[in-house]
Amino acid sequence: MIMVGKIHLYEYGFDKYDITDVTGLERSELIKGAEGLISYFNGEEDSPQVQVTKGGKEIDLFKQREIAHLRDVKVLIEIFRLVLWITLGYIVIYAIAGFALRKRAFWPSLSRVVLSGSAFTLALFAFVGIWALVDFQGLFLKFHLTSFQNDLWILDPSRHYLIMMFPEGFFCDAALFLVGGTVMEAVVLGGAAATYLVRSRKGI
Repeated sequence: MIMVGKIHLYEYGFDKYDITDVTGLERSELIKGAEGLISYFNGEEDSPQVQVTKGGKEIDLFKQREIAHLRDVKVLIEIFRLVLWITLGYIVIYAIAGFALRKRAFWPSLSRVVLSGSAFTLALFAFVGIWALVDFQGLFLKFHLTSFQNDLWILDPSRHYLIMMFPEGFFCDAALFLVGGTVMEAVVLGGAAATYLVRSRKGI
C-alpha cells in the first residue's frame, strides 16, 4: 500500500501499457491524474477528482462511481498504515524494553525473533508471489471480494478512466515489486540475525 505514493510506479505503468493510446490523454495529463491520486491518498486533498485536458477541453477525470471506489481504497490504505505504525511502535517498545532489562544479553533473543519473523515473511510472500505469477486474476478477484463490501470496483474499461489508467497488468507488476522488495528486506534482516547467532555460538 505504501507504493501508492510512488510516482515512478505510475509512470512505469503508463509507459509499459501505452496508457496514452488507451485513454487518449497526453502523458503529462496522466501524470497530473496520478499526482492527484497520490495527494488524495496522502490526505492532502479532500477529493480524488482531477481536471485534465483532452482534445483541447478540460474534463473531470473520474466519474462518481470511480470516486466512490477511490474513497473505499483510501480507507483501506489508512487501515494498512495504522497497522504498520502499530507494528513499528510495538517493535520499538519491545527492543527498548529488552535492552533496558537485559542489556547485551538481549541480542540473541532479538536475533532469534528477527530470524523467525524473516522466515515467516519469506514463506508468506513466496506463496503470494507464486500465486500472482500463476493466477493473478484469481488473486486480484479474491483481494477485492475480501477487502470491499460493494461492487464499485467493477468498472467499464470503455468509459471509466480509472481502469483504463490502471489495467490488471499494472497491479500485477505492483504486487510483484512489493513482494520482491519485502523479500529482499527479509533476506537482509534474516541473514544478519542468522550471522550474529552463528558467530555468537562460535564465540567470534
